[in-house]
Formats: sequence, structure tokens, C-alpha cells
Amino acid sequence: MTEQNPSKMGWYIHRTSKVTRSTCGNDGSQTYHVEYKMTNTLENSQIGALTSYILGSGGQGVEKTLIYAPAGGSISNLKTSGGSVTGSRQETLNGKTVYASNATIAPGESVTYSPVVYL
Repeated sequence: MTEQNPSKMGWYIHRTSKVTRSTCGNDGSQTYHVEYKMTNTLENSQIGALTSYILGSGGQGVEKTLIYAPAGGSISNLKTSGGSVTGSRQETLNGKTVYASNATIAPGESVTYSPVVYL
């Protein structure tokens, strides 16, 4: 994941992840539900006190996110919620399927990515 905004908004973008095992097969295969959440913690009341060096485009975080499975695994059913997610696409990188997107996160908003991971 890389920040695509020339500002220093990364300070205000808090990231959390949650991994929950959904199934465990007799053959050792496992399925996980993953939630990766980015929240812009900047408050609207702070915008007037900060410089454009920090705020960039009005205090919005602009995040480019690349999601891929761990070695030997695969992902499917990628869902997103919140914020503004654009440019979502499936690509191939070094023979592996990856998902790429851009998220714009306004102050007080969150974006959540939720794929299913198979191992």
C-alpha cells in the first residue's frame, strides 16, 4: 500500500486489520475472512489550523491499495465499503492475481476492504 497524495495525510489515516478463520478442511485447507480498514481521523475543526503541506486536497487521504494472497493461497469475493473507492481492478503481477484500487477518504470516513482468503 502506498499513499498517492503529496501531503502528509498519512499521519491521520489509521489502519486496522482483522483476520477470522472461517473453515478448516480435513485436507488442511483453510478459509479466512479478512477486513482491512483505513480511517481518516482528521476532524473538520482541525482543517483551518493545518497547512496545505499536511492537508493536500482538503484533508482527504488518497490511498492506493494492492491486495494479494499469501504464498500458496488465493483470494476472491473482494468487497469494499465506505469512502470513495475507484479504479478497482484485477491484475496479474508475477503470475499471481492481485487487486488494485484507489480510495479517497474524507475526514471522519473509513474505507474497508473485505476479501476471502483460501490457503
